[in-house]
Amino acid sequence: MGLMGRKLLGAIAILAALVLIFLNAYFNMKYDISLVEYFRKSQEITVAERAWLSSHGKIIYGSDQSSPPLRYKDEIDLQYKGLVVDTLRALSIEIGQDISFEPSNWWIESMSSLEQEKTDIFDLIPSEERSEKFIFTDPIYQLRGNIFMSKSSEVDSYYDLKGKTVAVLDGDYAIEFLKNRVSNIEFIYTPDVLSAMKKVTSGEADAAIGDEPVIVHFMNRQNMMWDYKILEQPMYNKNVVLAVPKSKEVLVPILNKGIYNLKKKNMTEKIQQKWVGVSTPFIKDTSSEKVILITSFLISLLFICIYLVYSWNRLLKSEVLKKTSELSLSRQRLQTTFDSITDCMVVLDSSLKVETVNRAFTEFTGLQEHELIGRSFLDFEDLSAKECLPLIKDTLKTSSKHSLEFQHEDIIYSMSTFPLNWDDPDMESALVMVKDITHMKLSEQKLLQDNKMLAIGQLASGVAHEIRNPLGIIRSHCYVLRHSQNVNEAEIQGSVAAIENSVTRASGIIENLLNFVRISSDKCQLTNVRIFLESIIALERKTLEKNSIDVSVECPDDISCCLHQDSLKHVFINLISNSMDAIESGGRISIKSYTKEDSVVFEFSDNGDGIKEKDIKNIFNPFFTTKPAGKGTGLGLYITYNEVKKCGGSITASSKPGEGTTFRIEIPLREEKDEIGLKLQNTNS
Repeated sequence: MGLMGRKLLGAIAILAALVLIFLNAYFNMKYDISLVEYFRKSQEITVAERAWLSSHGKIIYGSDQSSPPLRYKDEIDLQYKGLVVDTLRALSIEIGQDISFEPSNWWIESMSSLEQEKTDIFDLIPSEERSEKFIFTDPIYQLRGNIFMSKSSEVDSYYDLKGKTVAVLDGDYAIEFLKNRVSNIEFIYTPDVLSAMKKVTSGEADAAIGDEPVIVHFMNRQNMMWDYKILEQPMYNKNVVLAVPKSKEVLVPILNKGIYNLKKKNMTEKIQQKWVGVSTPFIKDTSSEKVILITSFLISLLFICIYLVYSWNRLLKSEVLKKTSELSLSRQRLQTTFDSITDCMVVLDSSLKVETVNRAFTEFTGLQEHELIGRSFLDFEDLSAKECLPLIKDTLKTSSKHSLEFQHEDIIYSMSTFPLNWDDPDMESALVMVKDITHMKLSEQKLLQDNKMLAIGQLASGVAHEIRNPLGIIRSHCYVLRHSQNVNEAEIQGSVAAIENSVTRASGIIENLLNFVRISSDKCQLTNVRIFLESIIALERKTLEKNSIDVSVECPDDISCCLHQDSLKHVFINLISNSMDAIESGGRISIKSYTKEDSVVFEFSDNGDGIKEKDIKNIFNPFFTTKPAGKGTGLGLYITYNEVKKCGGSITASSKPGEGTTFRIEIPLREEKDEIGLKLQNTNS
């Protein structure tokens, strides 16, 4: 994985962590729970929890009945009502279990009942002191604690209560709060908040402390708004939870799931609006926190994007420098490779102007590279022969490869052209490779001649026997003419005729042998195909008769066409020789020739051992042979293949082991003509 990939993964990981942090903060603001708790509490009540509820029965809630609008007993219908009561009734629906209300006369009595496990739940503000006795659920609402005092009082905060007399509900959280923060306060404990407020109106206390919504309720009911007040900034704003005895710990996750569902459905807000309106902060106001959270998230996201853009640009710059360096190194290596090639190489544009060259080309021309760039290829007469230009132009036009052999003065060249495809379709270039193949051509001819000389060894015994027969006849008739005294004119004429026939026959045998040995040329001569084949067989006839091999020629007498006789003589001798090697005594060789459209076809078939399937694809490769060591060079069929190709033809082989082999040669028909010099071969690649 690349550096950018790792940076991207890192950024994704940071973004994922940021999203998780954002969601965790959001759920903490919205539901007072973490993200993990959110998924845990989103689950249904389990079977085990449902079984516990079933065995436990109804859940008992106990608290005072004198703290309106939180919880109180209505004086008219004597019903237990209030914000907390409605919340617990909604909670009972969510958990699917009845919650029974058993209010006490005083708040401290309800606390005591929970400690004695006479009740199951009780709403209060959690503290360290209370956590020693109870375990707590998630918050169900928020509650402010405030100070009730005369408008003439100089108390501006709870710190100003030092040295003063304060009336407070017995057991209220405010007692623990003030004792931990302010010293030298004289507390007067009352059974309810209203009693504490009356201690202030009677002058027995300097201030009263209690739950702000309860104080506000009694100030309105008792017409105290004109002479008394509460602090604009309350003493505290705390979450209120449900306290549960520690022995009933399993009840807490059940209640938490119900509380989460209430908040999710906004039931707590609706209940608040019913009892106290929207201004009293029973539900935590998180709008400002949401704005801060969203702003923080967007800023963090912006910084991540800036980081990614910066990293991307930095990486791109690094990659550009790296690729530039690699490109420069690659160009140097390519130029080194280009220069190390011994063939002349030049790249031409569409107007045949030089774009680049290798060292071999500069050495060939005797010019420096900067002197060659931009020059026309036509300036190099020895390379831009008239036969070459159409080849290069065709490569540029058709984007196809071509090859060509041509002769300039006494040097034979091989030219190959290759299209160079660039991304820009308007840029057309061609690579031209030129190689001096004079030595190679001479070597090929020498190799062919050497192979012919090897074939002479195979022909020697047959040719010697063929010459010996006419020589024997000549010797016999010479003896008759020399030693016979009574020789008449007719006998003399008969002996002379026999001697002349024998000389003609021997001369023909020698001529065939000399024709075979002669170095091949590329002359195309009008040839009677049948006579040509029979002259080839005559060279091998004695060997064929010695091995009892029957040869048949199937060819019309009137087939005459332009053939390269010297090349085909060697080809046919090689094929006949291979067939004889593959045939046991008493076999047969069948030679057929016929015309097919614009070509003449030769088929050489034998009933020898055949060629294995795994070997037949290699028989035309140089130095490949299946003969025992010392019996074959592996060059016969290779030279045969090349000679056929030079004639413009093709050769194929088919064979079945044990049944025989057939070689099929197809040569294009030509008009009779003599060509001076080497034949120009133009072969599309």
